[in-house]
Amino acid sequence: MSNFLQKNWRAFFLLSFSFCFISIPTAQGFAPHGQSKQIIGVRQLQRELRHAFLTRSPGNFFWGVRIESLEKNQMIYSLNDHKNFIPASNQKILTVAAAFNFLDTNFRYSTEVYLSGNGNSNGNTQGIFDGDVIVKSNGNPCIASHWLEARPTIFFQWLADSLKRMGYAVIKGDFIGDDSAFLISDMGRDFRGGDGDYPGSWEWGDMLFAMASPASAISFNENMVRVTAYPGAKVGDKPIVETTVESAFLPITNQAVTGEANSQKTIRITRELGTNHVLIVGNIPIGRWRESEPIAVEQPTLFFLTVMRETFEKKGILHAGLLRRAEGVWPGSGDSLRLLYRYESPRLIRILEYINKESNNFAAGQVLRTLGKSVVNEASHEAGLQAIEIYLESLGITEVSYRLKDGSGLSRQNLISPEALVKVLKHVYQSKYFGAFLNTLSVAGVDGTLSRRLVGTNAETRVFGKTGFLSSVRTFIGYVQAADGEWLGVSLMSMNYTQPTRQIESLQDEVLRLLANWRRK
Repeated sequence: MSNFLQKNWRAFFLLSFSFCFISIPTAQGFAPHGQSKQIIGVRQLQRELRHAFLTRSPGNFFWGVRIESLEKNQMIYSLNDHKNFIPASNQKILTVAAAFNFLDTNFRYSTEVYLSGNGNSNGNTQGIFDGDVIVKSNGNPCIASHWLEARPTIFFQWLADSLKRMGYAVIKGDFIGDDSAFLISDMGRDFRGGDGDYPGSWEWGDMLFAMASPASAISFNENMVRVTAYPGAKVGDKPIVETTVESAFLPITNQAVTGEANSQKTIRITRELGTNHVLIVGNIPIGRWRESEPIAVEQPTLFFLTVMRETFEKKGILHAGLLRRAEGVWPGSGDSLRLLYRYESPRLIRILEYINKESNNFAAGQVLRTLGKSVVNEASHEAGLQAIEIYLESLGITEVSYRLKDGSGLSRQNLISPEALVKVLKHVYQSKYFGAFLNTLSVAGVDGTLSRRLVGTNAETRVFGKTGFLSSVRTFIGYVQAADGEWLGVSLMSMNYTQPTRQIESLQDEVLRLLANWRRK
């Protein structure tokens, strides 16, 4: 042994031994902790948070963090909180908060159906209505499975029953959809002639699926159909296909095949962009459960009218006219116009809960345009974004801290800082509608997108938030009630990671447990 080692062997041994216990971040992530220990005092909490984000978190991606005591108006911890990040569905917090600020949460959307013409079944043994059926709506998103007990066509059945009670069996005029309540963007007009609207920042590949269903004043089933394929009875058979809405408006080409039980699953359900032609291709192993995909439907007004006609025919009412959108002036004439049916949506507060808890992009887009109408007097995508900008500016949030491209968060061009998001949380916390807004958020371990997170921990039922996800983006925004009841505003934004998303969620969950188990004294 050298003289140096002989003289310093104790120090060398202790140093070598200590290296065995240093936690070194790796590309594989970190080992999630179980129940968090009791944290007392701000300084101890700050030490734990620094350890979580700066030591235990892998260093190959970006964190943006702001944690603030809303009661004490005290910043607890921040990391890159002035930098802008992609919010993903945290964007919905802005849409919903602006809706609380500007709109009446008791407001109800409506869809009205009129008869236009001189048809009268009294004394008419043939039961013919020689006139048009006109549909008009102000953006009602609720003629859909979620709101109608998974029976979206029941609305059309109600209409058919009303017509039958009036003695009608044949409609000779046109079915006309007046969707003029929404002003369509250049993107919507160029893409599908104005029947349905899309933000120009959405990616083409997303627009095939229900996460990017078009916004429209007249909508049916959130302008989407879920297509599900099951293995056939034997190898070589085509898969069995089911849809939540059966309609000729969505022709399906099934080129898939049922394979051996141990064969590779390659089945894909997609749609040809610019059409409503659904394609099913690939292999589904026999005995596997299923493959399911929610498909967006283009030209939503014509989709609505088509399913209405198909439902009428199933109920024994024939339609001999055309299906068309109203162009220009209101198609009904005053003296001969009769209201057949009016469907009112649930109150807006219920829709806002649906947007946040279930992260529903379609409803967020509809409410965005309603915001535009209320604040800027124009029910358009751009006016809705302008309304949110007005709201943010009223909180002192300047344009360097955000960029708005849609109301749902699907666009990767959205940007906002954690600091700005927590300012929104603080404003809501100090408002008269804090309790109602809190009820729109997912509750950890209970419902919405947080229903399976933090279950059985001290944070269960004490974390209220909105999650966000895009490829390599995982975000959380919301409130945490600490162990002593103190309310915290929390923004956790991660971007550009290459690890499995679950590893990012694990660190977020660990931080949320720390906060829920913290007390000031």
